[in-house]
Amino acid sequence: MARLLLLAAFPILLTADTLSDLRKHLDAFPAKASFACSANVELNAAAQDDASRAGRASFDVENGPAGFVLRISPKTLAASSNEAAAQKQNPNAPTPTRTAMVALTVFDVMDSIDAASMLRADLNGATLIDEQSATLDGKPSKIRRVKVKPSFVTM
Repeated sequence: MARLLLLAAFPILLTADTLSDLRKHLDAFPAKASFACSANVELNAAAQDDASRAGRASFDVENGPAGFVLRISPKTLAASSNEAAAQKQNPNAPTPTRTAMVALTVFDVMDSIDAASMLRADLNGATLIDEQSATLDGKPSKIRRVKVKPSFVTM
């Protein structure tokens, strides 16, 4: 299944290769600023799935001179540990916290912080479907519809 990206771009002089041009402009937006944030991850089970597969977990992320730090609260760690112990006693015991934590890798967190990098990666092997002139905040812009190759994640 292919994904479509709809990009509203800033004013750009087009070159012969529109996607290469877009990649170059994305290079101007590296995620280098220090930050700290709290986040929640929620995993919903589909109606036909076992409802015990749904879960929620929270964590804190900090990026700065000391590096990238991912903090999981003692409450979340305790819930995860309790779920693991319960599952050893009963393999069918629900594990909502552990399920949510497994669904989100540290790489998912790191990648989501640098959206320009994610877009550049999605543009590898992409096909330009169409391009239209537009106006954004009163300035001439381009809207590009791009078909990207699906990425498959194995777990």
